[in-house]
Amino acid sequence: MRTALYARVSTDDREQDPETQLLALRDFARAQGWDVHGEYVDHAPANDPLHRTAWRKLLDDAAKRRFQAVLVFKLDRAFRSVKHMHDTLAVWDAQGIGFVSAREGFDTSTALGRLLMCWRRECLVPNAGGQCAASRPARGATDGLRSPGW
Repeated sequence: MRTALYARVSTDDREQDPETQLLALRDFARAQGWDVHGEYVDHAPANDPLHRTAWRKLLDDAAKRRFQAVLVFKLDRAFRSVKHMHDTLAVWDAQGIGFVSAREGFDTSTALGRLLMCWRRECLVPNAGGQCAASRPARGATDGLRSPGW
């Protein structure tokens, strides 16, 4: 699977180094047998979209389907709020882009991962709207049951 790695550090003054995240992400991708499409790195607070240029580039590349999944070290490296996570994952789901968080173990490229992520979103953002991706069958999949015709 072609995967984009995303790392973000909030500030340079607390000896934060994105390479720490990237080393773990590269190891994770290698262990899964994934090809790394590219590494996107920001030095900016999560709530500073102006300076998150790598994040914007990642979103643009996702829209062009240049990779199949985004791998982050932790959820808070990518998203500034639960709503931001919900909205971004909804877009990526429609684009066929999976999301994986190495630390928390979320993987929306699998049915179980989509179910867990949906459950988390529903618990944290009541009435977020829309149908949970995990409640839909995967593209081309069937549940093996026929409709009773009622």
